[in-house]
Amino acid sequence: MGRHGRCSRGYNASPILDSSLLSALSYSRNDFRSSQMKNNYKNFASKSGELFLLAFAGEDSKPAVEMIQEYGLSGLYLSNDNIPNLNSASSLSQVLQAAAISRGDSLPLLLGVDQEGTWSVMAEDSHPGPGNLALGSAGDLALTQQRYYDIAQELSQSGMNLLLSPCADVNTNPLNAIIGMRSFGTNPKNVGDHVAAAVKGAKSGGVLTTLKHFPGHGDTNIDSLRALPTVTRSKKDVWAIDLAPFRDGIKAGVDVVMTSHILYEALDPENPATFSKVILQEILRDKLGFQGVVISDSMNMHALRKYYKPVDAAVAALSAGVDLIMLAEEHYDHDGDYQKRQRQLIDGVTKAIQDGQIPEDRLHSAFERIRNLRRLADRESTEKSKSSNWVNSSQKTAEKAMRLLQQHQDWSFPKVGSKLSVVRASAERAFDPVIKTRGIGPNPRKSSFDYFVAELKYFFEVQIREVDKILVDQPDHLVIILENYTLPGMDFDRSFDKTTIDWAKKFTASRITVVALRDSFDLPETMPLTTLCTYSFREESAEAAAKWLAGVIKVRNGDAFI
Repeated sequence: MGRHGRCSRGYNASPILDSSLLSALSYSRNDFRSSQMKNNYKNFASKSGELFLLAFAGEDSKPAVEMIQEYGLSGLYLSNDNIPNLNSASSLSQVLQAAAISRGDSLPLLLGVDQEGTWSVMAEDSHPGPGNLALGSAGDLALTQQRYYDIAQELSQSGMNLLLSPCADVNTNPLNAIIGMRSFGTNPKNVGDHVAAAVKGAKSGGVLTTLKHFPGHGDTNIDSLRALPTVTRSKKDVWAIDLAPFRDGIKAGVDVVMTSHILYEALDPENPATFSKVILQEILRDKLGFQGVVISDSMNMHALRKYYKPVDAAVAALSAGVDLIMLAEEHYDHDGDYQKRQRQLIDGVTKAIQDGQIPEDRLHSAFERIRNLRRLADRESTEKSKSSNWVNSSQKTAEKAMRLLQQHQDWSFPKVGSKLSVVRASAERAFDPVIKTRGIGPNPRKSSFDYFVAELKYFFEVQIREVDKILVDQPDHLVIILENYTLPGMDFDRSFDKTTIDWAKKFTASRITVVALRDSFDLPETMPLTTLCTYSFREESAEAAAKWLAGVIKVRNGDAFI
């Protein structure tokens, strides 16, 4: 029974020890435990920086280096704002790892990125691919595994070691404001299969992997970057739909699970997942058997900032079961003082640890898991591929993902070399916010419309038209372009889509093609017009759509997600 058990047996056997002495001895034991606990908390507090993965603005590494050397961070969240291309990523990773070494750290920093296809980094010259929804539409698990292997190889060779992907969210709400094309689809079984394939592919490619956003962000219509979403479905449905892909990803060997700032009424009606012991310990640890690192989604999101003070939120998260606190969204309130707020948060958590506000066993397990993850990152990054042909799987995904949603009975392909009138439903200014998200989000080099038109010109005589009174006669062939981009904290303006479709229906339907360079969720009604969907806005998908219209690529019929 240990030392205290042996003492108890001794007291029972000895009549010499009176009650006052027993009381004194008991006090001594309690005093010893209290003293030991204070020492433990003091030790934990001295290394509290290890509980954080922070972000910084721009390509200047100075703010990050300062935080690494002052606090001994476990890692950093890097956005396209920090690493716009492969060379900058490679250079920055070397600087950051050197800063950790110079501080005396024996373990590598975790350098995490949202390279998931729909969201990306190193946008100038990396190959994020068409994204998860396109992979889900392609329906080829070997291709998903290859695509994530290629993503991992590209990241690893540029110094990144933590892939904050794949999304395990089942996109069951067509009005979902933040997931959409980031999901593999709407069917839990299919999503789970692709999640497992993605985890296996990325791990074999040399990076650590992450499932997000636990226990699922697919049934929300509020973006947690803006407010606190609530999921109201039954516990039975949560287990059958939302949690199923996470179970598959855990079985596949995922390294990290990211929490969501969402209230699941059937699981814990009082606490968002990030603060819920029920969700993080009883469900994720005990029932799903996950033994890796639990990382929070960004604690700067408005879902939390509107309702909780930063230090209180971090303490609640750590107490509930989060191991690593992430602050990725400094961009959303970037006013020059974000680093000051980061210091205040770490200092506040340090004091909370010293005051015993976080259970000792939680701190012990958090530090142990984080260090084990960093050791694993060191081993994973040693494997390098001799090949750097990462574009093939992207092109294959784009081509295989496309679906002909419907075809007018008299429609036929326009003849190569003929005149095409192309109309963009979205205003050109609608694309401006897409490239002004300050590094977080899709970060495309240019619009899918521009890529589509450029490729189309290899096959046709293209005229760009607008919805106005100038185009009054039936064109030889009219192409309507619908776009969408999954953006952080904002929506792409699609307010003219329906108006444009209604306008197009004035002309002969057999000579009209609608090309949706986007998902099929919440599309405007295009019947009876022939409609193609790419399930992606990426370059490869836009080019593949143009080749399809030229008769070069064949596609399957029917929406992949009905």
